[in-house]
Amino acid sequence: MQFPPMPANEQERLKELYSYNILDTISEEDFDNITEIASQICNTKISQITLADSGRLWFKSSHGLPGSEVPRHLSFCTHAINNPEELFMVPDAREDERFADNPFVTGEPHVVFYAGVPLVTENGYALGSLCVVHDQPSQLSDSQLKSLKALSRQAMRLIELRRNKIQLEGVTNRLNEKNKALEKFVGTVAHDLRSPLNNIIGVADLLTTAYEIEPDVVELLQIVKGSSSKLKNLISDLLEQSRSDKLLHESASNVSLDELRTAIKDLFACNDKRIINFNTSLKYIHINKIALEQILINLISNAIKYNDKAVAEIEIGIADNNQEYAFYVKDNSKGIDHEFMEKVFNLFEAQEANDNYGDKGYGMGLAIVQELISKMGGTISLDSTVGVGTKFMFTTKKHAQSGS
Repeated sequence: MQFPPMPANEQERLKELYSYNILDTISEEDFDNITEIASQICNTKISQITLADSGRLWFKSSHGLPGSEVPRHLSFCTHAINNPEELFMVPDAREDERFADNPFVTGEPHVVFYAGVPLVTENGYALGSLCVVHDQPSQLSDSQLKSLKALSRQAMRLIELRRNKIQLEGVTNRLNEKNKALEKFVGTVAHDLRSPLNNIIGVADLLTTAYEIEPDVVELLQIVKGSSSKLKNLISDLLEQSRSDKLLHESASNVSLDELRTAIKDLFACNDKRIINFNTSLKYIHINKIALEQILINLISNAIKYNDKAVAEIEIGIADNNQEYAFYVKDNSKGIDHEFMEKVFNLFEAQEANDNYGDKGYGMGLAIVQELISKMGGTISLDSTVGVGTKFMFTTKKHAQSGS
């Protein structure tokens, strides 16, 4: 029996093989289908997808032969991987001096015919082979050879896809861990920053109301208070942005529109300079309540903060359109310039530097709204006339209720 020499690039070949993390994995139907088809096409009892480890030949799939591995020096595949670009075929191993006294020829499984196509990576390394084995002398026709080569390429694609999937899962897991850590970091930083800012604002208020101080000092304290308030609002916006995905983890539920109407009105009931009306014939909708409330609160807040009328009038419409819910939020605000309408949903894009309360707008509210709506399977658009008002229209995909 003749032993083939090790490939010249054996160390690099093994490194490539190990990068696939496929050795000693459980059987997979896609690989088993390939070996079954190969046996049928080539009329052989045995077909295998083999991988040549340092001292063994391991079978990712073995059709017609039990076991999972054999010593590498006894395998026919060891010869096949030495010529990655060529099919290796032995018509009758009993008459081939390289294999005549091989224990797999003289004993079980009595290998007589062998044909193996190397499984070659994109870098040119032969990891193993797709082989067919029979206990009788044989030859493969041109069409059988062509089919066997095609199946070997498919087997290699499966191996590549399997590695890509594992790598993608690893990247996804690492990103999820980083996102969790980032969310925790943002929450901690937001809390740690807002606490001293509240203290600064409180001290500025105390100094300006409880003590007699010079007008110039009062003006400076107002600047300190204003800057602190703006920074506090920015921190709140950033925290809200980081939590937008978390809102979607809540399951859809039956939402009473009477209760939603009451909750929204109570939230904005701090003065009588705003009127909020609901226009809908529906009693209930099945939706992610927390996400919907966040969308409506952002749109209503904008309608109030950028309103130039004596009374801010806001109308909320809700309709059931078969596969989706349709909403609108209409106001009598300042309106949005036509050239700015395409940018209104972009993060950090704000039409005006300050709102009616003198606070700087960072353009995060509408970006959050669009992100939530998109992830709820819907779209949002707007129609606006400067000096008259703005109407935001959006949809959300309906989800089947459990038990229905």
